[in-house]
Amino acid sequence: MTLYQAYSPEENGSGTSHANSSDTNSTSTTERFAGSGTITRIPDEVLAIVFFYYAVSLHDSLYTRAWTCTLLRINRHWRELALHTPILWSFFSSWTLDSTDLGEKQLRLSYAHPLSLKLSPAISSQIDRAFAILEPHKEHVHDVEVNAEALMIEYISLRLRQNWKNLRHLSLWSANFRHDMPAHVAQYLIPGLRTLRLINVRLDWTFVRHVLHLRLGGSSELGSITINALSDVLRSCPTLQTLELFDCVYRGLHEPNKVHRPAELPQLRRFYIRASVDVCASVMGLMSLPSTAAILIVVNGTTDAICARPLLVQLSRHLHARGRSPPKLRSLQFIATCPVKGYAVNCWMRFMTESCLPFVFNKGAEAIVETTQLELRLVIPNARGLRRVVTKALNVVRAPNVEALDVRFSTYMPTGTLRALLHGLAAVRSIYLTSRTVSVSVFQSVRYLIEDGNLQGPTCAPYKKPLRLPTPQQIFWDTRTLGGADRPVAGDAGREIVKLLEAYESMGMPIQQVLVSQRPDMSAQIFEEMTMKLGDGFVCPGLT
Repeated sequence: MTLYQAYSPEENGSGTSHANSSDTNSTSTTERFAGSGTITRIPDEVLAIVFFYYAVSLHDSLYTRAWTCTLLRINRHWRELALHTPILWSFFSSWTLDSTDLGEKQLRLSYAHPLSLKLSPAISSQIDRAFAILEPHKEHVHDVEVNAEALMIEYISLRLRQNWKNLRHLSLWSANFRHDMPAHVAQYLIPGLRTLRLINVRLDWTFVRHVLHLRLGGSSELGSITINALSDVLRSCPTLQTLELFDCVYRGLHEPNKVHRPAELPQLRRFYIRASVDVCASVMGLMSLPSTAAILIVVNGTTDAICARPLLVQLSRHLHARGRSPPKLRSLQFIATCPVKGYAVNCWMRFMTESCLPFVFNKGAEAIVETTQLELRLVIPNARGLRRVVTKALNVVRAPNVEALDVRFSTYMPTGTLRALLHGLAAVRSIYLTSRTVSVSVFQSVRYLIEDGNLQGPTCAPYKKPLRLPTPQQIFWDTRTLGGADRPVAGDAGREIVKLLEAYESMGMPIQQVLVSQRPDMSAQIFEEMTMKLGDGFVCPGLT
């Protein structure tokens, strides 16, 4: 649970916290402890959040006993604030509940705030002790997460079905093998939940109704939900906001292949699936997604262009549905391993709504995840199959607004794959390249494209369609991973950049800017040539 989810009254279905309703806390902490005139009128809730993040950074989890001890041993200023902030005391686990005195004191300080419980027990006596402490306060327990063996999950499920009516978020993770929840337990435990996360757990799916967040996981050998059952669940949850399916969907041996009308999910914001290519295509056909939904598709096993066609057809149906505008994609991050002969290629195609590049210079992985609109993770048999899949995927996505391209390969960039990328992304204006991977090959291949007009190698057959040549205005070259042994690589890449600048200039489309993350180990002559051609458009830290 995130801080916003725990602190938001809307998420927990409760009113304001005790800190808001208390008359003694009506004034801000900084007004009562004013030692400086620069910061004033900061409410207690804001300071509680600041303290919350600071204290969390000292420990791995909110559910540890060390977290509770930290709250009890802080100085007088923060102690007064913490004692009147119930959210800080609302996280319990089987470790914090081992001590009856500590657990009861934490329960008193949490007041009536919704409680979160995390259980990872090894023996049933720990469960009995925890439930005995929480029994008088079970109406305040809204979030329960269990990570244990299947037999222990069954024991906890039987305890939870006994009048835990206010439970809103449930996570069950079977650590050893799949657990089948009995129907008499599911009918009391599942209805009324907002969030349901089941890993290696199967139940009667007719009890799953009106869930907002659904995450199902398992093993690819033994799934937990059939395609027909998933279709019924989606129809029973029209307000679903998050759907995550990891190695859990399978096609039943004796279930009929009936035609499913797509379930309307207008509020879905995130859809993740990891399965075989045919299951991914079937699941995509079960629902109608809004254009703003973020999609992550991870295909298990190798996939060529023919096998991926049903999935791409369903993806095209979603992206280009009649009566609505497609998502505005601004960036593409293309990551792949080296296509060695006889080995498969791992390929990631990540389309983002953020056009700011380079995002790796001033943003982190969280920003990339937040702006990702569509991500495909495939395993391609060989380099030729990679080119074909990339071509078909770009034809399906139809991303005319993609202006930024981030290319990352383990060693070199195949010519055919680069040609497919450039042909499908003719509107690219910014290219981001890493130093150890594709910088030399991309610079060289693009120059060949400009000079020859077709980007063909000596063993390549002529292409049927003329290539649309992009006109990049900016090139971002990440040299942060360069070492002393990479001086030849940096030198070759620098010379190829100079030749590329000359080639674009000869076509009347000069590149305006080249940005380098840090100064590479190149000769002064290359720096002088870049500076002479670009002027202020050449940005390199440490260059005088």
